Amino acid sequence: MIDAVARVWERTGDLIVATPVPVRPFIEEIKAHCRGARYHPSGWIVPPGDGDTAVAILRTYFPIVQDTRQTAPPAPPFVDGHCDDPFALLDRVNAYLPVAPALCDIFNDRHPARTAFAQLAAEDTPVSLLHLGFAESLDSRWVIAFAAQRFWHEWLRRLPQLMQSSQFADGTLCETITAAGLQTAWQQTRTQICGADLPRSTGQRWVPPTSSLPHWVAALLATTLVAGGPPFTRDPAAPRPTQYVTRILPPWPMRLRSELHRLDLKDAAHWPISVCVLPGRQSRNGSDTLLHLSAVGGLSKNRALWAAILDGRREQIPLRAGGQRHYPRRAEGRQQYVTDWNDQPLDTSGLSHLALTHHSAFEPELGQPFLHLAGNDTTGAPDLPLFAQQLSRAISVPFDLAWAAQLWAYATDVEAADAETALITPLPSTGCQGYWVLADEARWTRLIVAVQQGVTPASLGDDDLVITEIGAALRIDGIVEQTGEGGDEVDDDE
Repeated sequence: MIDAVARVWERTGDLIVATPVPVRPFIEEIKAHCRGARYHPSGWIVPPGDGDTAVAILRTYFPIVQDTRQTAPPAPPFVDGHCDDPFALLDRVNAYLPVAPALCDIFNDRHPARTAFAQLAAEDTPVSLLHLGFAESLDSRWVIAFAAQRFWHEWLRRLPQLMQSSQFADGTLCETITAAGLQTAWQQTRTQICGADLPRSTGQRWVPPTSSLPHWVAALLATTLVAGGPPFTRDPAAPRPTQYVTRILPPWPMRLRSELHRLDLKDAAHWPISVCVLPGRQSRNGSDTLLHLSAVGGLSKNRALWAAILDGRREQIPLRAGGQRHYPRRAEGRQQYVTDWNDQPLDTSGLSHLALTHHSAFEPELGQPFLHLAGNDTTGAPDLPLFAQQLSRAISVPFDLAWAAQLWAYATDVEAADAETALITPLPSTGCQGYWVLADEARWTRLIVAVQQGVTPASLGDDDLVITEIGAALRIDGIVEQTGEGGDEVDDDE
C-alpha cells in the first residue's frame, strides 16, 4: 500500500531508497531529477549529491518514511495550508470524470474499485490522483492508501448531507452546495479518519492537507456526473466568484438516469430500472419485503417476472438496492400491489414496461405505515404535496398542507422526534428513493402542534397536547316523536 513504510539508509557512501511498492510517478521523477540513480533489488541507489532530492521525492509519494541515516536532516514540517475557495478547480471536474466510476465503487466495494483502476492504468489519466492518496504502480495496478480509501468512503457518504434542495412548482429541483458546508465536512471527515492532532513533520502518517481540498471537491463533483445528471456550476451573473454551486434537475420522479443491474429469476435475466425494499427489521414478519419494482424488457419476460413475484409460494427475489444485496419476498395479504403496464410498446425499443408498487404509496390506510417514493436525485428530495396528502389519510389529526416541509424535517430527525426511531426512514433503493412513514398519531400530533405554535417539539409540555372539544353535550330527557320511513301498512297491522 502507498501508506506502507518506505526506508532510507546508507551503504558504502551511497544512499539506498527502498519503496514498499514500485510506484510509477515516483520512478519517473527520481529518474528525471537524480541522474546518477540506478535500480537495485534492495532499492534505488542514489549518489550522495542527490540524496536530499531523492528523499524529498520519496516523502511526496509515501507518507510514512523511516530514515536511518546517522546524519539524517530533520524531516520538513507538515504544511497544512489553507483554502479560501473550495471551488477553485471547478474547471477540472470533467478531467476527473474518467476515474469517477472507480471512485464511486470505493464507496460500495473496494474490489471493483481496484478492477476499475486497473483498467485505467493502461490509459493516460488526465489528472494526478496523488492528492487523493492513489498512485499507479509499474505492474498496471493502482496503489491505494488504506487511510485515503476510508477518507474517500466517508467523504462520499457526506455528499447527500452537503446538498440543499428546493423544489419549484413545475417539479424541477435546485440543488446547492456551499463552500462553508464543504469546509465543515472536510474538517469533520479528516478528524474522524486521521485524528484531531496533525503530524508535526512529513513522513509520519497519511494526512491530506487543507490546501488539497479543491482536488477532493472536484473529484466529489465528478461522481455526481456518473449517473448522467447536469454539472454543478457557479452563477455567471455574479460580480465575483460565488461561495456556492448549483444545478437544476428535471422534474420528479426520474431526475437522474439510474444504472441497470441484473436480476436472475425463473432462469431468466431481467433488468430493473428502480427498486425499493423494506428491510426485515422494519417489517412485521422480520423478512425483507418488496415495495416497488420497475423493469423494462420483453413482454413475455415481464409477465414471467410479474407472476414470479406474486406467486403464492412467495419466492425470494435477488435484488441489489442501496449498494447491498437483498432477497425480499412479496408483501403478505391479497391485493397488496398496484401494477401498471404500458398499453403500447415503447416508441424507441418496442419493449414492455412493468411497474409494481405497494398500494400504500397510492392509498394509505388510517393508522397504517405507508410508502413514499421520491426521485432518483442525490438528496432524495421528497414530493411534499404528495406526502401531505398521504399523511392526511394515514392519521386523523387535521393539519395545514403548507406545513409539509417542516413536518418532514422534524419527522426525519430522531432527536427532534424525541424517540429511538424516526417517523420517516429512508429505505434501500436503486433508481429511486423510498421512505417508510410510520402512522404514529401521538407522535405526529406533537409535531403538528409544534409547527402550529412555532416551537420545537422538545419544548412542548403535556398540557400543550390537550384536545379541547367544541360545543356542549345536551341531555335529552324524553323522546317527543319518533319517525321512520317505509312499511307503514305493516306497522299498523302489527
